[in-house]
Amino acid sequence: MTIKRYPAASVSASTVASLVTNVTSGAPTTPASEGAIAIDTTNDAIYIRSGNAWVEIDTEATAIVQDGAPASPVNGDIWYESDTGRTLIYYADGSSNQWVEVGVASAAGVSGIDGKVQFAEGNTFASDTLLHWDNTNNRLGVGTASPSTTLHIGGDLTVDGTTTTINSTTLTIDDKNIELGSVDTPSDTTADGGGITLKGASDKTILWENDTDAWHFNQGINVTAGNVGIGDTTPNAKLDVYHNADNEWVAIFDQDHATGYGVKITGDMTATNDALLKIEQGSTQVFRVTQAGTILGDDTVAGAALDVRGQIMAHGNAAAHDGVNVGAINIHGGVADTVVDWGEGLIFTSGAGGSGNWTHAGIVGVGQTGFRGDLVFGTDGDGTQNTTGITEKMRISWTGNVGIGTTAPTNLLSFGVGLNDTKGLSLDYSGEAKGGMLLNPNSGEVRMGAINSTGDYFVTLYADNAEKMRVQTNGDVAFGTTRAGVGHRQYYHLLFPKGGIMYSQTNGQDQIYLCSNATTDPGSGWDYINDGPAGLLGIDDGNLYFLAESSGTAGNAITWTNTFQVTNAGVLTCASTKSFDIPHPIKGGNHRLRHYDTEGPRPDLIYRGTATLSGGTATVDLDTESDMTDGTWEALCTDPWALVASSGNAVEWSLDGKTLTITSDTADAVCSWMVIGERNDANVGTVTTEYETDGSDPFSVLEAE
Repeated sequence: MTIKRYPAASVSASTVASLVTNVTSGAPTTPASEGAIAIDTTNDAIYIRSGNAWVEIDTEATAIVQDGAPASPVNGDIWYESDTGRTLIYYADGSSNQWVEVGVASAAGVSGIDGKVQFAEGNTFASDTLLHWDNTNNRLGVGTASPSTTLHIGGDLTVDGTTTTINSTTLTIDDKNIELGSVDTPSDTTADGGGITLKGASDKTILWENDTDAWHFNQGINVTAGNVGIGDTTPNAKLDVYHNADNEWVAIFDQDHATGYGVKITGDMTATNDALLKIEQGSTQVFRVTQAGTILGDDTVAGAALDVRGQIMAHGNAAAHDGVNVGAINIHGGVADTVVDWGEGLIFTSGAGGSGNWTHAGIVGVGQTGFRGDLVFGTDGDGTQNTTGITEKMRISWTGNVGIGTTAPTNLLSFGVGLNDTKGLSLDYSGEAKGGMLLNPNSGEVRMGAINSTGDYFVTLYADNAEKMRVQTNGDVAFGTTRAGVGHRQYYHLLFPKGGIMYSQTNGQDQIYLCSNATTDPGSGWDYINDGPAGLLGIDDGNLYFLAESSGTAGNAITWTNTFQVTNAGVLTCASTKSFDIPHPIKGGNHRLRHYDTEGPRPDLIYRGTATLSGGTATVDLDTESDMTDGTWEALCTDPWALVASSGNAVEWSLDGKTLTITSDTADAVCSWMVIGERNDANVGTVTTEYETDGSDPFSVLEAE
């Protein structure tokens, strides 16, 4: 075999196949791949596999060593490309003439482009780019003459086999569609178990399971019938999240953008109490958002925009909860006892003026010693936006006392005012104080009533929606009537619908009068009347007087008659005869019976009765007959007088102490007897039988006669 050397030339390749080298004893007979070479060591012959047959290479072939492709090669020439170290054999069978690199098969040719080998189906290389090797950049192009990566395929790629392995850091696919399981007849059965597996210490898979009709992520995500389950293999909702681990969150939403948003949940339910958002502890609802309102607790119907079915706890600035919730709303403070910190309470604000929130008022609980507490109310008056402008205005102490203007109320309702203040309890109308209670800034006295200097204001007390008492501006007090009195000077009145009470110092004497159906006037008593007769009850120097009007009309002076009186000695006298007035004992209805009482200048006592003589004699024990203790009659009476009578019979009698003895010639005479004695006990007062008045004061006595 002749060996020649030629100048350097570049080699390119476009189609590569595996080389099968056979060593035989005699001509090769075993089938092999196209382009395979066999060496017959017995006959020193070389064969190449072509057209499914072994073809002997011309033994006159030349072995050439050079950089460029040899000119005018003949079948069997062997060319060693000195620049790349490749070995090629020229194959020519009359229909296909080409250089075949040792280790490759199929049609091969050499182009004139430096550093490249191009393969084509025939002898034309200029425009055929089915397979192109870029020896300079070590790149292989399939369907492209300008491979940009190690393997650049300019067309579709089909891989037949059980496993395709790609050893790279990143797999980039420009196409937006990836089909898996694309067999001739795809079905859910052929898709079962298909998906993606990420290799690691443990496989991370996204696999389709036909029996559950769901995508399963072995890292805890499953998609079933449109439902996504995280940590749940059988999700029952569009998003079903399940977690079972200590000290770990189920979900975290982290928005870290200045103008970003958080979580938005929308719904278009027709029923106002359908849940837009629902949170349960176990199977018990603890939170529910509906169109009607938000419910904190276990209920389905919201009664307000915020409906709390349980307790609410609010903490203050630095408050740490270390107690027990006992109320529906608990505001927990963290400051020391007696300290008023509005930041620990309930603050009322508004955004008026568009310049942020402004504080207006607040309510805060203030701890006291012994686990006690006060409730403090404050308002903001300094025009600032923070709570520093709120000051205490009212307090309910732990004792139950209410203080306005004082932090230590001493009574159920206490007003904190100073002697130089004009503050107090005011009753206002149209922005003006009309009445109330004020502390006099000079003397310290408490003033109650009409405190406005203009108008005729008075104080009234109502019961059952009707006026029951009135204090007139002139000092009169009226009960059950709205009429005004005329009291002045030293007269003080209590007025009633048909009378009143008057205190007077007339004529230098302290007098109290009770009057019926009268108004008031200075002078001797009350001298004006309404319609109807007037009456007067007076107490003068310990004596009680009952007077009646004897003449006079409304607007004119009344002439008073002393109807009866009770002296300070207990003596009852009257201007007319005394009598009793009782319901009629037999006629009934509105009929009444009136009798005069016995009258006389002395306080006489009358004892009477009947006696039946026995053997012409009878004795009467006045104590026994009067049901009195023995000796009472003699202690009570003096200067007695007796009278005995018996119809048709002559009788005689005698009185010895308390014993009345009656005798008669008629042995069984029936007698009537009467004994009169003058009271002689210490309680008998002295009656002035005759006296004269001054004519103006019915209670004054000028001289006794």
